[in-house]
Amino acid sequence: MEIELLHNKKINSQRWNETVTMAVNSNFSAYTWYLDLIDPDWEGLLSTDYKYIFPIISSSKLFKIGFYQPSLYFRAGLYATEILSKEIFERFIDAIPDRISQLKVSLNKFNIFKNDTLYYSGISYQKDMVANIDSSVKYTAEAIQKLSVLLRRKLVVLEGMQISEFLKYYESYSMNKVSKWEQDFIRRLLSFTFYNRISSILGVLDEKNNLGAIGMFIRNQQRAWLYLYASSIDADKEGFFYYMLDYYVTRHSSLNIPLEFCDYKGIEQNILNLGATKHNVYNLSRTVKG
Repeated sequence: MEIELLHNKKINSQRWNETVTMAVNSNFSAYTWYLDLIDPDWEGLLSTDYKYIFPIISSSKLFKIGFYQPSLYFRAGLYATEILSKEIFERFIDAIPDRISQLKVSLNKFNIFKNDTLYYSGISYQKDMVANIDSSVKYTAEAIQKLSVLLRRKLVVLEGMQISEFLKYYESYSMNKVSKWEQDFIRRLLSFTFYNRISSILGVLDEKNNLGAIGMFIRNQQRAWLYLYASSIDADKEGFFYYMLDYYVTRHSSLNIPLEFCDYKGIEQNILNLGATKHNVYNLSRTVKG
């Protein structure tokens, strides 16, 4: 197998995106449209038959010598239309050119082949959305109790809201500090995904029509992702996250696809309480001395 490094302008976008969609570890952040938003100058390592692809984001602040994962870029690494092997994975790692001297990237959960360049970094979360199965059977007693209380209240789930309203709420209640670059990126991402009908925004209103929680979901044919989530302190204590996730899973269970979580800081236990499973993930770290 021949591996080549190409600038994105020389990559066949249609073939690249077909691989992302059909990959065993499909991930929206590997699509060319998402990479273009993150870094207009991105590159890609790929096999000539496009069965294997590996996006590379470089830091312009480091004059293209660093390969760092920007904020809001969800799990990089090697994507393939067939089960990955350690041999192929390591060939791609070795193919990253030495001119990119600094590497620090959070890999997707299928890139778990240990070698000298990898170290264990944490957990990823995934929940199955399956038709004709009551997902509540996997909920913990805490989740069931909070959901039962919320279902008796007159909560309203909004599907869609103004981008400016979403951003204002996210900046106010996100567990992560939102930079100016991230604000601009989220605004562009929302505009693109809304136009192409590949994202959903949910907002949960309490009985007084106060917004208590928001979530942005992205999906393709293979899986869905909770990309951004934020809630007020009171709504978090009352379990609005459970209400939103149960609403989304119930309405998309016919797709029979897994739901993964990108923005989970502070709600890890809530995710597990709703029946998600966790997987080990690794970071890629390398320094080329020269």
